Amino acid sequence: AIFEDPEQQIQHIRGWLAGRVGFEPTFAIHFYPGRYAIDKGSIVPVGDITACVPAEHADVAVLEEPEHLTWFHHGTRWSAKFTHVVGVIHTNYLEYARREKNGARKEAVLRGVNATVARAHCHKIIKLSN
Repeated sequence: AIFEDPEQQIQHIRGWLAGRVGFEPTFAIHFYPGRYAIDKGSIVPVGDITACVPAEHADVAVLEEPEHLTWFHHGTRWSAKFTHVVGVIHTNYLEYARREKNGARKEAVLRGVNATVARAHCHKIIKLSN
């Protein structure tokens, strides 16, 4: 879907969630500035995106694809700003790295980087792929 503005997207997300869980969700949804990085095939944040969430909403953060949000993060540590941070890892980037030239070396480096940034910023990690 294409949305005219962030509020329209929030309403779409809330409607989708309500249909799935059977109640009207009331938690805050915040968007952050980002850009598509062609070389990474990913959307990466621009600036300190923890600053996009007001302190009164900094209780629980669910980071979808925390690697994207932490590889180049240079602001407040997520786990320092939020009471509890859950990182949900969807994509197996190690498999992608393994398929490239010098894949074993790239995989080893990426495994270390991903583990370091995820553990530095998340209290709990949920992996949906191996």
